Amino acid sequence: MSWRIGVDIGGTFTDVVLLGEDGSVRTAKVLSTPDDYARGVVAGAVALLDDHDVSPAELEDVVHASTAAPNTWCPL
Repeated sequence: MSWRIGVDIGGTFTDVVLLGEDGSVRTAKVLSTPDDYARGVVAGAVALLDDHDVSPAELEDVVHASTAAPNTWCPL
């Protein structure tokens, strides 16, 4: 089966969603890592793939979004 993975980096948490071609959905939430947001993305994705026995080779697409910067912006 093929899978797609989506990641949303927020100011506090990074959400990861795994979507199977059959419509199955798996999710994970990890703490965001503001010093290096990639660490949180990788940690969440690896944990999700491991928890559901999905190989990285089975991934067809990866999509990414972030609300970390917009949520911290404050006009003067």
